[in-house]
Order: sequence, then C-alpha cells, then structure tokens
Amino acid sequence: MAKIRVDQSHCNHHLAKHLSNSGWTVIFKDAGRVSRGGSGLQGAMLRVFVEDSLPIPDIVAYLDGKLLAIEIDSTYSKVFKSLKRYRENQLKILSKTSDIISPETPVNTLLLSYCKMGETNPNGAEKLMTNLPKEMVNYFIIFDSPRSPMILENTQ
Repeated sequence: MAKIRVDQSHCNHHLAKHLSNSGWTVIFKDAGRVSRGGSGLQGAMLRVFVEDSLPIPDIVAYLDGKLLAIEIDSTYSKVFKSLKRYRENQLKILSKTSDIISPETPVNTLLLSYCKMGETNPNGAEKLMTNLPKEMVNYFIIFDSPRSPMILENTQ
C-alpha cells in the first residue's frame, strides 16, 4: 500500500474537516482553489483580505466570536510574514469580519495558527513550539499521522 503524503492539500482537507466536526464554521479552505468573488460568506470573507492586499490564509473558520486564520506550510519561516501581517491588521480584520458574520455579536478575537506539513512526532512538537512567539501563533498544528491533526495551544 502506498504511503499517504501529508502535503498541503492533505493538511487543508483533514484540518478543515476536524474543525468542522469540532463545532467551527469553516468559512473557506484551500483559498487557492476557491473563487475570489461572489456574494456569499466565502466571497465576503475573502474580500476582507484581498481589499487590504493581505495574504489569504489557507483556512478561515469562526466560532463564538473568534476568527481562526491558519497558514499551512513546511516551516514557520515560510508563514511568518503572513501571520505578522494578519496580527498587524487585526483590528481591521475583526471589524470587517463582525460586519459580515454577525453584526449583533462582534467577532472580537483573532486566533492565528501555523500548521506544519508532513508527519511530526508529538514528542518533538514541544521543541518546535519553543520557536513560535505566543503573540504571533496561538495554536501549532501537527499531523502525527495521516488524517489526524493535533491542535496544540502555544503556551510559550
């Protein structure tokens, strides 16, 4: 049997499925494959990022006043600039998102996450997380095996 590659598409699909099963509303996933327009929630959320020339996260999800933006890549250095731009534009992103998702219940928290592509031993995850600044990365996500994301809170 062929070994399953835990590449970006694999991470995107299975992480979005995990989030949805955990109660999150996945607004979009795999942004490179979705339309940038439209009048629905997905199109409106994409425009929040596009109109301000921000990078588009790989996954965006919403739950109880929290917006979760996830970048998926092989190393943190490849997503650092995107996460930094989201954090710098946090108030603008939250304000626009509140207008789109729930004007009566503000979206007041932006959670940023880095998902590492490939299989990662959970025992080594703690060491990797020491390099992730807490103010930049709220959650570190790994796959210890195919189809099995582990979401770790960054307590560094």
